[in-house]
Amino acid sequence: MATAQRSAAAVVILAAVAVILAVTGAAWPFWLAYAVVAAGILIELVRARRG
Repeated sequence: MATAQRSAAAVVILAAVAVILAVTGAAWPFWLAYAVVAAGILIELVRARRG
């Protein structure tokens, strides 16, 4: 259960950061860095879920 809550929290945080980048009109290097970090976090979440 705790893993599901952490996964949900991580997804909400990633979405919030994406909204902040969109609203502030961030340049592409910020989006690229965000995409790399977000992909790494999501991969770890999937690995943790599979056990």
